[in-house]
Amino acid sequence: MQFKQRPEQFQDFYAEVPVDILVRGSYHQVAAFFDKVGRMARIVNVSNVGIKSPARDTGDSVTLDTSCAAVTFRFLDDAERERIAKQKEKEKKDGGAKP
Repeated sequence: MQFKQRPEQFQDFYAEVPVDILVRGSYHQVAAFFDKVGRMARIVNVSNVGIKSPARDTGDSVTLDTSCAAVTFRFLDDAERERIAKQKEKEKKDGGAKP
């Protein structure tokens, strides 16, 4: 398994936490992984699922390379929301000054 977190995307009161995932295993192992993700106590949206041709054939089982993008969420505290609002205002102000 391989996880690669991408930069958070800030919204009004929460942040999206995107993660690129690569899972290697049999069809049933990959399905069990997605089942466990679906049973997590937090919301996780999984998209862009891609299954490549079998990576290895080890006799009775075929190993698949499966990639996907997952996004979970976290609430922003008051200090984070204030910092992000100031940063957006500064970017807006700086961006408006350019020709």
